[in-house]
Amino acid sequence: MSPLAALILGWAITGLWPIVGKKGLTLFSGLLYSQAGLLVALVVLAPALARRGRWRRLIDPAIRRDLFLVGLLATTAPSVLFITALEYTSAANAAIAAQIEVVYSALLCAWLLKERVSLTQAAASALVIAGTSIALTRDLGSVHWKGDLIILLTPWAFQLSHIIAKRLPADLDAWTIAGGRLGYGALAFLPFTLWGLLHGPRWTWSAEAAGLILFQG
Repeated sequence: MSPLAALILGWAITGLWPIVGKKGLTLFSGLLYSQAGLLVALVVLAPALARRGRWRRLIDPAIRRDLFLVGLLATTAPSVLFITALEYTSAANAAIAAQIEVVYSALLCAWLLKERVSLTQAAASALVIAGTSIALTRDLGSVHWKGDLIILLTPWAFQLSHIIAKRLPADLDAWTIAGGRLGYGALAFLPFTLWGLLHGPRWTWSAEAAGLILFQG
């Protein structure tokens, strides 16, 4: 798959995530739903991690701290924030608010990585901010606004994880980084899962529920 195709596929999946997440909340407790999705993703990735000594690299003392931080910031924190936000806002609002991530990315890259932001990028960022603001301010003062604000925090965690990932060794392939993100993210998510189990857990074993969990993963 070419980088452009991967980017488009990732964009499409990201766009569907709020819809699937909102639907999942009608069948599951949010935290349990998120943890189940992480475990499914890790199982799917496991065969690739079993090759070329990738599992061993995940626990390498030289990189496991950074991998844990990537998992915490790219998986645990966004999952908790996103699933909490969907309890308050609509899937449409969540999808729109998440688009602000490109602006955060440009700002953080300019600040921490000293990458120059071009005039075109600045103009595009301004359009994203304007469009997102118009869409979200119509719900100002409603219960949706609380969820929208939480969604706006989510991309910061993603972008900080990307910056930490840049410190990882150059020979660490995408499969290993993804495995670290999922493995350590699922591990860091366990306290939230235990909390969810103790505070009104909801679960169903229907075919529809299984399909949602598979997609979430």
